[in-house]
Amino acid sequence: MNKTRATLLGLGWVLFTPLALAGQPQPDTVEIYAVHDSNREARTVLELRDVLQGLDLRDWVITPTVRIDETQIPHSHPVLTIHTRHLGDRDALLAVFLHEQFHWWVLERDDELRGAVSDFREAFPEVPVGNPTGGRSEYSTYLHLVVCHLELQAVTLLKGEARARKTLSANTHYTWIYDRVLDDPRVGEILARHGFTLS
Repeated sequence: MNKTRATLLGLGWVLFTPLALAGQPQPDTVEIYAVHDSNREARTVLELRDVLQGLDLRDWVITPTVRIDETQIPHSHPVLTIHTRHLGDRDALLAVFLHEQFHWWVLERDDELRGAVSDFREAFPEVPVGNPTGGRSEYSTYLHLVVCHLELQAVTLLKGEARARKTLSANTHYTWIYDRVLDDPRVGEILARHGFTLS
């Protein structure tokens, strides 16, 4: 079905956006809904739907449900949740969507992930923990080196390197992680060694 449907439910606008995921284990639609049905949430639902329209994300979209919640920090589990902070910044909205999808994506590659994290521990034996520089734990910081580099690769493939680097460098969270991802070639080399290269 190529027709986009919008339905007003008790939880807010739910948009079913075709993403042409045929033949993949991923869903063939992404369901996006506003948790509180506020104006900003509703507008973010519409903008994210527009951002995703026409993009070939078949290899990267794992979870089919996206919540827009202006009261939450973006997170991947148990339901992928995005806030409204990036309303009006389409590249940033795409990047945060992909970032949270990659948290699901790496879970399907446990052996490769463990290998990459082990190599990161050797390359970066001391890493920051806590906002705004690192993850919630040491392991989270290493995990985010993987996720954030995948985010960089994906946005680069979709929007070009200049726009991808501009978008990721503007983040005010995970700043140490994004600095390594953007400027330290060891991150890309380690990920390539473990098969975390998008094409």
